[in-house]
Amino acid sequence: MNRWFSLYLDVLRLASASFVVYAHFNVRFLYPEKLPLAEHAHSAVTIFFVLSGFVVAFVVDQRENNPITYTSSRAARILSLSVLAVFLAPCLDIIGRAAGPEIYAGHIPYDYPAVRILASLVFMAEVWTVSIMTFSNLPYWSLNYEVWYYILFGIYCFCKPSRRWAIIGIVCLLLGPKIVLMAPCWLAGVLAYRCKNLTNCITPAQAAMLWILSLAAFWGYHHFNLMRAFSEGIVLAHGGEWLYTQLYFSRYFAADWLLSAIIVVNFMAARRLADCLPELNQQALSWLSYAGGLTYALYIIHFPFVYMWGAVLHAYPPSIAKTLLALVLVLSSVALAAIAGEWLRPRIRKWLERELTKKCVG
Repeated sequence: MNRWFSLYLDVLRLASASFVVYAHFNVRFLYPEKLPLAEHAHSAVTIFFVLSGFVVAFVVDQRENNPITYTSSRAARILSLSVLAVFLAPCLDIIGRAAGPEIYAGHIPYDYPAVRILASLVFMAEVWTVSIMTFSNLPYWSLNYEVWYYILFGIYCFCKPSRRWAIIGIVCLLLGPKIVLMAPCWLAGVLAYRCKNLTNCITPAQAAMLWILSLAAFWGYHHFNLMRAFSEGIVLAHGGEWLYTQLYFSRYFAADWLLSAIIVVNFMAARRLADCLPELNQQALSWLSYAGGLTYALYIIHFPFVYMWGAVLHAYPPSIAKTLLALVLVLSSVALAAIAGEWLRPRIRKWLERELTKKCVG
């Protein structure tokens, strides 16, 4: 992958994760007024889905081109932090509830802890009409989608052609409509990567125009609030309250498909423009790549810390100073988890590769 384009994706990943964190600071116990644009956090998750599909398509093409390497690498990435996130959330909630119980009352669940932990660990918390929140860790819902996209893509790439579609169909029936409806967003990233020949047919001038148009379309999507227009104007109006409620995150699916198409155009244009830039030294801006690699931890673990630190600081009135202090505490806490995750990840991968190889040889 072109070094400039890789950095572009890192910046986009870091910006999306940062925006999710920003949106989740839109709570009245920290800041007295609503934060502007915070209601568009779901779009950042859609960007993550497209990015994930693009990156996984790239690594399968370049490195993870056999089932053992693919399985161990994908599992190591997820498990290096997901297990910590699942068990950390209830522990932080206990501390937070003791310090400021009113912050949690009514909207942060704590019942059926064994069910919540088990469903989250096996990524079955969003199948069919089930929606099990991982205590205060709201962002964890997206892992219950993304992990299954890893699995389905692995089945497509590494299973025999005569069996792959039957297995994919069975898995999709197990998962239900919510996860399937969001799959085109992830697959859009795969498409963006695999359309290399089409991207090369675009002239630099055309790429620049497409990149600008994609930004304009991205702005228009949010300016006209197409996500809400679809979910309320179509799903709620024609599908009814039950369907609207049961689909939950996936009720925006058609709007998310549109946004994914906009992102794909942006990626293709940026990729073509990156090819026109002078070659960048591998070590240049390496810190940015490292920061981009930490966004998984930032995204998946920050929210329980927002509530816990908000509860610990509950004696102080909501203000910008309190919000900034909480932000520093949250980011410092997440940094420790991120470092632990980065240390664990290669070790989990090597262990899984070794064990899977033994089983295949045996």
